[in-house]
Amino acid sequence: MTHDELRTRLAKLSQERLAEFVARLALDIPELHERVEALALSGDPKSLGRLLRKRLMAVKRGRRFIDYRQSRAFAVELSGWLADVGEGLVEIDPKAALGLLEEFISSDGRILGRVDDSIGLIGDAFRLACGLWHRAASKLPASPDWVKRVYDLHADNDYGVRDALLDEAALRLSELELRRLAKMYEEEAGTPPTRPDNSERDWQAHSAATSMGQVALALKDAALYEKSLRIRSPQLNTIQATKVAKKYVAFGPVEKAVSLLEFSQSADRDLGQLDVLAEAYEKLGDSAKLRETRKRLFERSVSSEDFAAYLTCLPETEHAKAKKSAIAKVRTTGDPFRAAEFLLEIGDPESAARIVESASGGLMDEYYAQLLRLAKGFEQADQFLPAILCYRALCEQILEEARSKAYGHASRYVAKLDALNLSIDGYGDFSDQVAYMAGLRERHARKHAFWRRVKGVG
Repeated sequence: MTHDELRTRLAKLSQERLAEFVARLALDIPELHERVEALALSGDPKSLGRLLRKRLMAVKRGRRFIDYRQSRAFAVELSGWLADVGEGLVEIDPKAALGLLEEFISSDGRILGRVDDSIGLIGDAFRLACGLWHRAASKLPASPDWVKRVYDLHADNDYGVRDALLDEAALRLSELELRRLAKMYEEEAGTPPTRPDNSERDWQAHSAATSMGQVALALKDAALYEKSLRIRSPQLNTIQATKVAKKYVAFGPVEKAVSLLEFSQSADRDLGQLDVLAEAYEKLGDSAKLRETRKRLFERSVSSEDFAAYLTCLPETEHAKAKKSAIAKVRTTGDPFRAAEFLLEIGDPESAARIVESASGGLMDEYYAQLLRLAKGFEQADQFLPAILCYRALCEQILEEARSKAYGHASRYVAKLDALNLSIDGYGDFSDQVAYMAGLRERHARKHAFWRRVKGVG
């Protein structure tokens, strides 16, 4: 029964029957008791606030280390507490909710310091709390204190989970307030250290500059974002310039993105820069430079996606010539199977088939995932001989390496070979299915578990 079906059926039951069932369920399952109790108190904000604070204090007082295996259950506990705050208090008593959430966020060091949060679920709970804090704050009257309150709460962000406060800052703060907050971070970032080797001060300044950049993103202000980077790096490196250019493409003015990337020689531009330039030229409507950049992107990446994007810049009359040139370019990579995959993706399975058939001796050395993509691509394109060669290589890779856990896959590839054999007109210089299977049995006769799989036994 789906969630919606279950909800519809439960809605038809009497209130008394549902209340009795939920109360009994809460007694039988201790993990549910606190959540059910919070639900029962949702009409009484003072009592609910006391209950939620009691649960929070229990979490904060905890000293036991929570290992990786227990972290998921602990994350569910924290998320349940946040859900009760969000559903029970934010709307009816946002001030109380705000106080609880501030206390929770401020406990990040104590809580994360005793948890193995390798999968990041505990950190996610704190990020959710930051969003809830802004939601609650947005329901309270405007005040000049909000900027300082965000600034203070974001401090001591040693675990990075409070970054979400700045990501969500536009929910609570006006544009003017956001600019005040950015100015506070700018002043902190620009304060020189009291002594040359003050690494702690340097880290604080770097952190403040990063926070300024986050506020700039909330404002969608690319120039302010660039300024936040130049505080610590007056001369932007290639990676930084590309990051800033992306922001100008997203927020404008787009011309700044182009001028930022012009410092590097076009031949040395990496794929990231070329991709940003292409976006910029597309937004600016500069078709000539867009076409040139898309071509350069393809020539650097030799990917079907970049070739398809390049084709969209050309009139249809030039597509055939561009395709011929692209095929020649791909062949120069020295990787015949990458070339074959490219040809399949751009709709030339015949040329791809000829490449694989002529280079079939190297199929066994290819990555399993690429071989499987090639096999399926050829099969879908009705190019059965190269598909068979790929499935043979997939099967033999497993057998040569004696990967017994993969014998089920290998047996399915044999079944695939039998099926494709019915569709093929001839094998040319390659062994037919009967001869191939005879050779396979001779080479791997002692792999009994595999042959039992082929027979459908085991």
